[in-house]
Amino acid sequence: MKIAVVHSLIILRRLLTVALLAFFILSPMRGQGLREIPAAVRSAQASGNRDNTRLHITRSVVHQKAEEGGTTIVAVRPDSVLYRHIVRRHTWLEGLGSPISQAEADTLPLYFKLSIKSEAGHWQHVEAMQGNAPTTNHHINSYLLDTSHDYGREVDARWIRRLRSVCQWYFFSDPSGKQVFEERAYDAEGNMMYAFTPVPLAEDIVVGSYTDALGMPAEIVEDTTLYYGTVVRIKYTPEGYDHTIRYMDGAGYVRPNVDGIYEKRMEYDPASPGRLTTITNGNPVGFRMEDRYGVCITRYTYNDVGDIIATDYADRDGQPIKHQP
Repeated sequence: MKIAVVHSLIILRRLLTVALLAFFILSPMRGQGLREIPAAVRSAQASGNRDNTRLHITRSVVHQKAEEGGTTIVAVRPDSVLYRHIVRRHTWLEGLGSPISQAEADTLPLYFKLSIKSEAGHWQHVEAMQGNAPTTNHHINSYLLDTSHDYGREVDARWIRRLRSVCQWYFFSDPSGKQVFEERAYDAEGNMMYAFTPVPLAEDIVVGSYTDALGMPAEIVEDTTLYYGTVVRIKYTPEGYDHTIRYMDGAGYVRPNVDGIYEKRMEYDPASPGRLTTITNGNPVGFRMEDRYGVCITRYTYNDVGDIIATDYADRDGQPIKHQP
């Protein structure tokens, strides 16, 4: 009896399979079903983009209405604010120093436009601007690599192009609105170049991973021993600025980044919160080490408005060296 039931189920499954094959073969929609979906996938894989991750921003101004003596008073909340410089704080990008006017911004080779303020007080959309157009000529890098450096064949050229085309960022928050759930970076046309997802480990530590627009890990280095892309462990200062960045792979193994170092340690000007003054490269146990260019320590000097006017480099012993990225 059991054998007969099993044989009956097998026959039924085969009949269903034949029926489904006949449907796809005879159906007038089979061409659309069998050709368009794979073509879309192939296109997305080739470009690294897909339509449902494209950025679409609808500009709006919030109006707060109040009735006073029968007259409607409308208070307009600014939809955006402009800054000469920005800085990462608890992963968010925020303005550094005082806001500037559009007239002042128009005289600068670079400024940043911060828009769509959340209820928790964070700007969710950030654009690097020159005049009234977005620009890729800025210093805001991912943790993956420094786009101002020249890299050889060991780095995926597609990822270099993607990272160098970034000119705007959009931040999604957790339900509280206080922590970044995901950061997405886009080019000028709104194509997503990467997504960065920070996961809190402690109050001052997050572990972040990178994916492309298809959700695949960011494999930017040609290394068969690298597992599941590049992962970073970020420890914040008490104020929330990046203090120590350690590089790992997706399996949790400590790995050097593309410049050959295992961690970076940042120091800031105590008289100007958020102004980065020194970056020191470290090995797996935190001792000083030089990167592939022979640099261990990088120091920045600023003018009164916060522009970098000098960058000095030193080896692990603190001795000055010449460096050309």
